[in-house]
Amino acid sequence: MGHRNVDDVLTEVEDGLLSGLAEVTERVSGGDLPHMDFSEFLDETFAFIRTNWSDFQALLVSQPDARFVARWKGAIKANFARRYPQARMRQNWELIAEMGASAVIGAYTWWMEHPNATGIDAAKRQIDRAITTIVAVL
Repeated sequence: MGHRNVDDVLTEVEDGLLSGLAEVTERVSGGDLPHMDFSEFLDETFAFIRTNWSDFQALLVSQPDARFVARWKGAIKANFARRYPQARMRQNWELIAEMGASAVIGAYTWWMEHPNATGIDAAKRQIDRAITTIVAVL
């Protein structure tokens, strides 16, 4: 099926990236997010971003796409809810999840904006610290 307009093309690219990220999550977690190896998850996620660098670069850095960021944040928040199911009962859960998702995407974006300033291992440590700090609030 052909594309009717540029937005159709953009939506298809977004869908592909978000599906790929979801596949990474499911493959690494085996559907059991509370017991997922977070280090392996970060390794696989960074590998996926590197493989799709030009698309992520376009949507996060060159011309930030608010819809893509919002959709990715939604997926991250859903994963937080699956990984920390007890936390959903906490007051301000939605705010905390939003902050976590924003921090994660912000870290990936910063890494892409400054690929030579930090290695992947340092970026992974920063994401892990950000998540650990936010989860500590839970």
